[in-house]
Amino acid sequence: MHQYDSSTLKRGKGVLPSLHPPQSSPSSGSQPPSALARVTKPTSTEKAKFASLLASCPSKPVILSLVEPHSGNYVPKLADEDLPVCLTNLYRPEYLKLSYNGLLKESAEKNITVSPEQARLVENKTRDQATSRLCSGCVLVE
Repeated sequence: MHQYDSSTLKRGKGVLPSLHPPQSSPSSGSQPPSALARVTKPTSTEKAKFASLLASCPSKPVILSLVEPHSGNYVPKLADEDLPVCLTNLYRPEYLKLSYNGLLKESAEKNITVSPEQARLVENKTRDQATSRLCSGCVLVE
């Protein structure tokens, strides 16, 4: 294991270690053990401690959505009653089998209305998304 002074590395004066394992000499006849072969599998306690450390981060690491007991923090909050119906609530797997005309018929039976007050509320709740780092790749349609 190489040791480096982090202050010199930050200034760009340090030398980073090679990412390739050292090659054994042809005369030795044996390969060095892989670094992965020396890594031990984490215990359940170590995994739980790691998840707890991640949960204490100021951001919300998405991997915790798959880890109990932290997954409950990733369940969407109940929508405000003043918001219009969320369009994802309209999804039904059986719609995937419908033809274009069948989808048009189904959509004609849906009645979605948005009041001016609901529109203002949606805008206020989503206003910062356009400047969010997470939405930097989103395409805005005008």
